[in-house]
Amino acid sequence: MSLLSVSSLEVMFLLSAQQFSTHPTSPSPALQVFNPSTHNCLRNVESKENIHSQTMGNSGSSEDLLGPVLNFFHSMKTLRVTEAEYGLLTATALLCSDRASLHVASCVEKMQELILDLLSRVCGAQAGAARGGPQRFGSLLGRLTELRTLRHNYFLLTRQQPGP
Repeated sequence: MSLLSVSSLEVMFLLSAQQFSTHPTSPSPALQVFNPSTHNCLRNVESKENIHSQTMGNSGSSEDLLGPVLNFFHSMKTLRVTEAEYGLLTATALLCSDRASLHVASCVEKMQELILDLLSRVCGAQAGAARGGPQRFGSLLGRLTELRTLRHNYFLLTRQQPGP
């Protein structure tokens, strides 16, 4: 398996979060995994506070993932992630050395370290102390962890759903 095929879900979540940041009510690729009422739900969710109440009560369904996905989108929007940061986060998600099918993990790990160093520098170069620096870098790394959790939960849900 290639790095892209293994990381495609995380890349889709990142691209969807970027789209959500600029157009919160437009259809998002990441939300295609949910049923058609999801887009109506998204239009009705004006703030992060309304997400929990809109997505409760669907235990065991793909909608259990909807709340965390929308929380992820809102957290990325709140951080006001730049295009450069999205690009570097996407590269980091692609270059994950702990994938089971990876044959050259050490090479991928070195490339990921370079990308993370660039991300750290971009965060440090952000205008204004409140927007840049180590705290921002840490916040963005936290979003990568959240991405991995979303991916894991997505695969758990797809295994639970009955086949055609």
